[in-house]
Amino acid sequence: MQNREFLVQNHRELWTFYYNNMDELEELFNPNAKVRDLTEKERTFATMLTTHVECAFSLRKFDLVITKNKEAVNLDIASTYSLPLMRKYWESAKKYRSKSFAKEIDKLIKEKQD
Repeated sequence: MQNREFLVQNHRELWTFYYNNMDELEELFNPNAKVRDLTEKERTFATMLTTHVECAFSLRKFDLVITKNKEAVNLDIASTYSLPLMRKYWESAKKYRSKSFAKEIDKLIKEKQD
């Protein structure tokens, strides 16, 4: 249960940061955004989000947390990283992540596009 509580708390903090800075971050989630360089705050949030997702994947991989709706979570992740600015971020940042995590995210993105 401790792992789930950790993820929930981290999730709350992450999205609190987003909502407190929405005017500077909302373009990250705009499906019609023009691809451009991310601002420092956008990059910071995208990095925090990716770290959170990677942590959740690691816990799930080792059965340290149970995901009731794995397919829904995967679709949410694929949808997020398929957005123009998040995709730009991901393509530049994935080399800094574990190979297995990067492969999984790329696979989810590809499945969403197919």
